[in-house]
Amino acid sequence: MSKVNKAKELVGKAHELRGNRAAFLRQFTGPIREQIKQIQYDQMLSAEGKSAKIKEVKEKETKNFMKQVALRKQAYQHYLGKARNLAKQTIEENFIKADDATLAKFNRDFSELKFKMALKNENGAFDELKSFVDKTPDPAYASLVLEHFHELAGQFSAGELKLGLSKTYDQLKSDFTPEEVAEAFNVIEAVDGSINNKMFTIMMPGDNPNANVEYGIISELFTQDALRYYQEPEKYYEKQEGEKMPEFVDPEEVAEQAAAQQKSKFQQEHDTLIAILEEKTKNGELKLGGNQ
Repeated sequence: MSKVNKAKELVGKAHELRGNRAAFLRQFTGPIREQIKQIQYDQMLSAEGKSAKIKEVKEKETKNFMKQVALRKQAYQHYLGKARNLAKQTIEENFIKADDATLAKFNRDFSELKFKMALKNENGAFDELKSFVDKTPDPAYASLVLEHFHELAGQFSAGELKLGLSKTYDQLKSDFTPEEVAEAFNVIEAVDGSINNKMFTIMMPGDNPNANVEYGIISELFTQDALRYYQEPEKYYEKQEGEKMPEFVDPEEVAEQAAAQQKSKFQQEHDTLIAILEEKTKNGELKLGGNQ
């Protein structure tokens, strides 16, 4: 599989993680609700006792939930970051690399462009950017424009201008890049546009909690800490004394490392055997060929 195809696969895995967040939450609902139901129907407990037991369950399950949320967020960002690296490698391996002179010229031109855009309104800034892109002289310079395009695109809010930006970007890719490199730039664009996305739907002030399934499940089954930090589990663990945030380990990378170690071990054993045979042959202890 080519690097750019692997990158696209990783972006798909990341988006699948975020897209399946409702299913992720539902895996907690059955077991926790069953625990709470058993407590509520326990005739041996007083109302205060039931409340205390339910609180214990929610505190325990919140720890487990936040662990899974942290791992899920790390996996999401890991896949996107890895995809970006592979896409960048594709560009570096297949695209004409800018030399020092081209890089220096681009840096001067880009600084001047940013200054001109800062002095204009949105329409004027767009015209400056479009003029800059239209003057792209060669593929090496184009690679730098494409790499830094997102730094300028974020300042536009008008829908019509955003559409124009997209067309400008696509035209530049079409004019100067091989298909595989164009796909790699698409991957980078997708990653930059989504790597900081929230993993769950955000409740805004004034929203109806009953209309937000994720908010409803989290507020029902877990403590207020889960509700407060489920978007940012790293902040939750900052407040947990003596409890470290779990670290996501990519199972595919583990398998690749194991395979590499096995291959290295085999190569070492092979080299050792060859060295022994050569030494024995040199010393006359082993004769190769003939009717031995």
